[in-house]
Amino acid sequence: MLAISVLLAGAILAILAILAIAVSLLARRAN
Repeated sequence: MLAISVLLAGAILAILAILAIAVSLLARRAN
């Protein structure tokens, strides 16, 4: 159970990081 929750937390953090990078790239293109 603990390992699964840790994996889920890692996946969520990775998704948030990817979204942040995508948003920053889109912001640069908009400018």
